[in-house]
Amino acid sequence: MNKDGEQRIATAGNVERRFFHEFVLDYLNRTENAMTQHWVFTVTELALRAQRMAAVGEHQPAPWTGKTVLIRNSASDPLLSGTPQDVTDYWQRLSLGDLTVVDTTGDHFSCITQQHAASLADCIARHARPEEAL
Repeated sequence: MNKDGEQRIATAGNVERRFFHEFVLDYLNRTENAMTQHWVFTVTELALRAQRMAAVGEHQPAPWTGKTVLIRNSASDPLLSGTPQDVTDYWQRLSLGDLTVVDTTGDHFSCITQQHAASLADCIARHARPEEAL
């Protein structure tokens, strides 16, 4: 299933069903014969990321006339194509008011981890209330 609709694939007689039987038994018996729990969680995480990316691709944001501070990550991420300049260009098209661009450490996902939290918090503090920033 995708944005174009649902597609059915005839698998009768073409696919060995033993895996699915063992997978259900793993669930019921709390075993790991068909697949390890680590792999199940990894596959689930990847599926959720793909769904999130599809949703982002479908989003049609309206232009914004207020002040915008773009906190742009400095490292690239393999799941998110484009350069920092591409990100800036995108936000320049949406931001009809003042746009301030600030780079922070990490990639799109790691910039909020403990490793980069202090840098991100400092950046937010500087721009949330500039008149009170140190």
